[in-house]
Amino acid sequence: MKPGLVEALATAYGALVKRQRTASSAFVRWSSAHKRAHEFAWMEPGREEVMTSGRDITVGLGSAIHDPLNKMIATVQLNPYERELLYGYPYVIGQVDGVTYRAPLFTMPISITADGGTLVIHPEEELLRFNSLPFRSEFDTAAHEAALGRLISETPEFPLRIEELRRFVDSLNREMRTVSTSACLDGSLASTPVQPLGALQLALADNAACFVAPKTSYFLASDLVQIGKAGAEAVAATALGWLVGGHGATPTSDVFADSRRVCFPFVSNASQRRVALLADDPNNQIVVVQGPPGTGKSLTIANVACHLVASGKRVLISTQKDKAMEVVDDALRALDLAQMPMTLLRQDRVSKQELRDRLDSIQKTRPVAETAAAKTHAELARQILVQDAESIEHSLGAALSRRVWSSVRTRR
Repeated sequence: MKPGLVEALATAYGALVKRQRTASSAFVRWSSAHKRAHEFAWMEPGREEVMTSGRDITVGLGSAIHDPLNKMIATVQLNPYERELLYGYPYVIGQVDGVTYRAPLFTMPISITADGGTLVIHPEEELLRFNSLPFRSEFDTAAHEAALGRLISETPEFPLRIEELRRFVDSLNREMRTVSTSACLDGSLASTPVQPLGALQLALADNAACFVAPKTSYFLASDLVQIGKAGAEAVAATALGWLVGGHGATPTSDVFADSRRVCFPFVSNASQRRVALLADDPNNQIVVVQGPPGTGKSLTIANVACHLVASGKRVLISTQKDKAMEVVDDALRALDLAQMPMTLLRQDRVSKQELRDRLDSIQKTRPVAETAAAKTHAELARQILVQDAESIEHSLGAALSRRVWSSVRTRR
């Protein structure tokens, strides 16, 4: 790869993503009415229920937002990997340097389903996300980034309690110089706000909305900038180096010897056990396992995870889709081990509490020497088991060979 190419590409792409995120109309700008205006709908006046209570909201045919919400369903169904439905509350409204802002302070994923003529808005996760985009620019200082970091760490938990909302807004006003004197922040929703026509300081408003937004990663831009600063040599020393061309691919042979050094609790074949051996090799940063559906890739992942844990390693498993993770999670849970897996598939309170309980069950005060001795003892026991198995296999092979030879001599 040409010297300097990784740094240049990462820096340029990071700058592009940063410009795109600060100009994202769904999270920041008050867009004018156009043919895609159905991707945003203010909630009608009343009580806020989604974030503060976690309740479903029903929208009847007679509602002014019924048609816009119905169109949002179609938009997301056509682009499920590029678009998502979000709910925002409360809103930050104002006009600064000629830019009109209409930005949700907190967002959370939702689903909208049809029940006859009624639409049902349902919170998909029990997790609030602070929308920092209206407070960002292309020229943020380190101090400004640190202030945003403090706000992100103070994001209230779900469900949103009024006292926590007001405490967070106080911090926001202090850190970002916003105002909230005109907002009640008591869980009530006001009528549709008017778009500012002149300069207006960013202020909080008692409004909520449903909208369609592009799926984005808040931390992608900063990661790209860090890659650009680190340089190709630093990147090449990591697993990412294999992806950006720092190392060439190393093909593996289809012919290999099986090994009993693999600790697989589930049924497997020699090819699947080979994956564990490749993962054990310190020279391998990335192992690609391919195969058509039904060939055991998910079970192999569960097996390899167990093998690595048994070897004293920590394992993180991530997937693009929850369904794939559920298959691996179900397999690991079938082992009935109190501390494995530590899985968080959903952002609801029950799932979070289950994870906390599993984490709390870990014995954190065991002496290091005792842990090392236990590991050594387990390794010796494993070696003895392997030797016994190989001895039995050798004895059976020899006995079978003598029996076959004796049979051949008798026939002669």
